[in-house]
Amino acid sequence: MILYASEVTDPMKSVLAMLDNLIDRAVVKIFKVSENRVIHEIRHYIGLHDVASLCETRRMKFLNKTRTLMHVVLQSLTEQFY
Repeated sequence: MILYASEVTDPMKSVLAMLDNLIDRAVVKIFKVSENRVIHEIRHYIGLHDVASLCETRRMKFLNKTRTLMHVVLQSLTEQFY
């Protein structure tokens, strides 16, 4: 939910760092840990990679879907005229 619509924007590094910190604090509270190494291991094992990577993955999925949709729309328009 915190990454909602991140695929259509290009978040600044400070925003990405803030979101990473937010996830770290959630891991600390949920798992009751405090060591950075343990926090990063938990994030790794449950698939909460750094926010920059997550945003890039979401952005690439969005762009691929958009490209596919545009291709379908253009193909449909081309077929209508020919």
